[in-house]
Amino acid sequence: MIRCMLSKINPEKYDIKRAGVIPFVDVDGNMLKNKIEGNIRLWGFSIDRRYRELSDFGGKVEKKDNNSIEAALREFKEESLDSFPIPDNISECEVVIDPVRHMMIIFIPIDINPIDADNIFNSRVNKNSESYGIVWLSGQKIKNGIIFSGKIGSEIETSNSKQHKIQRKFYKNIKDILRYYFVGGDFIRNQDSI
Repeated sequence: MIRCMLSKINPEKYDIKRAGVIPFVDVDGNMLKNKIEGNIRLWGFSIDRRYRELSDFGGKVEKKDNNSIEAALREFKEESLDSFPIPDNISECEVVIDPVRHMMIIFIPIDINPIDADNIFNSRVNKNSESYGIVWLSGQKIKNGIIFSGKIGSEIETSNSKQHKIQRKFYKNIKDILRYYFVGGDFIRNQDSI
């Protein structure tokens, strides 16, 4: 896997078939349900309507997309129901690419209160939306929960249908990228383009 700034990526070099975004925001810990002193970073995850599982805001790179970065941003806008402001300059955002699985996730800082983003999303969501909710998690919750306890994909482990097998693999792949990002991925800094 590769972890670096988006500006270092040549999207034409990798055959990315699935691209997504995980937004994050720094908030005052006092605004959380379980009050925490100081600032805390929260990452936003989509709740997939079909499988009732956490995921990034992402999907298939389509022919209409100029590249995988454009696909990730398109999917982010679609699945989040355009509830988040996307920064003008995303080139300094971190990205993790899994060239073996042909996947990419961009981690984008957003400038919105998570409660406001939830309210915007909830006012736009309908029965046809791919996502039906947003979950905000701290890095510690992600490390302890999603990455190590198997919360992503846990409900579908008991199904044997073809669609569930595909989805089970998808969630494992997302989990692997999150593990790389949060626990042990080397960050590439000084290359012109990779």
